Amino acid sequence: MVYRQVKGEFDLSAQPTVRVVKKVCDAYAALKANIKAGNLGPKGSKRRNKAESKPIAFREDAAQAFDDRCLSWNTAPPARRAPVGRGGR
Repeated sequence: MVYRQVKGEFDLSAQPTVRVVKKVCDAYAALKANIKAGNLGPKGSKRRNKAESKPIAFREDAAQAFDDRCLSWNTAPPARRAPVGRGGR
Protein backbone atom coordinates (compact mmCIF):
# COMPACT_ATOMS: atom_id res chain seq x y z
CA MET A 1 0.00 0.00 0.00
CA VAL A 2 2.69 2.53 1.00
CA TYR A 3 5.08 1.27 -1.69
CA ARG A 4 2.81 2.13 -4.62
CA GLN A 5 1.91 5.52 -3.17
CA VAL A 6 5.55 6.54 -2.59
CA LYS A 7 6.71 5.12 -5.92
CA GLY A 8 3.99 6.96 -7.84
CA GLU A 9 4.06 10.27 -5.98
CA PHE A 10 7.83 10.72 -6.16
CA ASP A 11 8.40 8.94 -9.49
CA LEU A 12 11.02 6.57 -8.03
CA SER A 13 12.19 3.26 -9.40
CA ALA A 14 11.66 0.12 -7.31
CA GLN A 15 14.94 -0.06 -5.37
CA PRO A 16 15.01 3.56 -4.11
CA THR A 17 11.33 3.23 -3.15
CA VAL A 18 12.06 0.14 -1.04
CA ARG A 19 15.08 1.85 0.59
CA VAL A 20 13.04 4.94 1.51
CA VAL A 21 10.22 2.88 3.06
CA LYS A 22 12.77 0.81 5.00
CA LYS A 23 14.58 3.92 6.26
CA VAL A 24 11.32 5.31 7.67
CA CYS A 25 10.35 1.96 9.23
CA ASP A 26 13.80 1.63 10.81
CA ALA A 27 13.59 5.14 12.25
CA TYR A 28 10.28 4.41 13.97
CA ALA A 29 11.54 1.00 15.16
CA ALA A 30 14.62 2.69 16.68
CA LEU A 31 12.43 5.26 18.44
CA LYS A 32 10.21 2.51 19.84
CA ALA A 33 13.26 0.53 21.03
CA ASN A 34 14.78 3.62 22.69
CA ILE A 35 11.52 4.34 24.51
CA LYS A 36 11.20 0.71 25.64
CA ALA A 37 14.82 0.64 26.85
CA GLY A 38 14.32 3.85 28.81
CA ASN A 39 16.92 5.75 26.80
CA LEU A 40 14.61 8.76 26.52
CA GLY A 41 13.79 8.90 30.20
CA PRO A 42 10.83 7.68 32.22
CA LYS A 43 7.22 8.09 31.12
CA GLY A 44 6.22 11.73 31.51
CA SER A 45 9.77 13.13 31.20
CA LYS A 46 10.27 16.18 29.01
CA ARG A 47 12.67 14.41 26.63
CA ARG A 48 10.42 11.36 26.17
CA ASN A 49 7.30 13.49 25.70
CA LYS A 50 9.07 15.53 23.04
CA ALA A 51 10.17 12.39 21.16
CA GLU A 52 6.71 10.81 21.35
CA SER A 53 4.73 13.92 20.45
CA LYS A 54 6.06 14.62 16.97
CA PRO A 55 6.65 12.55 13.84
CA ILE A 56 10.17 11.63 12.82
CA ALA A 57 11.59 14.10 10.31
CA PHE A 58 14.42 13.69 7.82
CA ARG A 59 16.63 16.45 6.51
CA GLU A 60 15.98 17.40 2.91
CA ASP A 61 19.68 16.87 2.09
CA ALA A 62 20.06 13.67 4.15
CA ALA A 63 22.10 10.86 2.62
CA GLN A 64 20.25 7.94 1.11
CA ALA A 65 21.65 4.47 0.49
CA PHE A 66 22.61 4.05 -3.16
CA ASP A 67 23.87 0.99 -4.98
CA ASP A 68 24.04 -0.41 -8.50
CA ARG A 69 20.45 -1.65 -8.27
CA CYS A 70 19.38 2.01 -8.20
CA LEU A 71 21.10 2.78 -11.48
CA SER A 72 19.60 2.51 -14.91
CA TRP A 73 21.72 2.96 -17.96
CA ASN A 74 20.43 4.18 -21.28
CA THR A 75 22.55 2.09 -23.63
CA ALA A 76 20.56 2.81 -26.78
CA PRO A 77 22.55 4.75 -29.36
CA PRO A 78 21.45 8.36 -29.77
CA ALA A 79 18.84 8.99 -32.43
CA ARG A 80 20.36 10.09 -35.72
CA ARG A 81 19.39 13.46 -37.06
CA ALA A 82 19.28 14.46 -40.65
CA PRO A 83 22.01 16.99 -41.45
CA VAL A 84 20.75 20.52 -41.57
CA GLY A 85 21.68 22.11 -44.88
CA ARG A 86 22.55 25.72 -45.40
CA GLY A 87 20.70 27.49 -48.10
CA GLY A 88 22.59 28.89 -51.10
CA ARG A 89 25.02 26.06 -51.85
